[in-house]
Amino acid sequence: METEQLTESVDRVAALLGIARVTAYRAVRSGQIASIRIGRRYLVPREALRRLLLGDGPAHAPGEAADAQPAALATSHTRTQRA
Repeated sequence: METEQLTESVDRVAALLGIARVTAYRAVRSGQIASIRIGRRYLVPREALRRLLLGDGPAHAPGEAADAQPAALATSHTRTQRA
């Protein structure tokens, strides 16, 4: 059973777009290309790349930071205070 790959590496995105690797990383860091960051690695969701290329709206959701983690991956670092 094959699973569909949901993300692309920034290197692969650079090759697909015909731009330099460094340009792709700058676009990811600036938010021009939507990405998620897992550890030190940036991944570009295929859906965000599709929206970017088709002009169907922003590359990422409004108000979402370029390096925002999906809720399932985010960890809470807040402490609860006792009354």
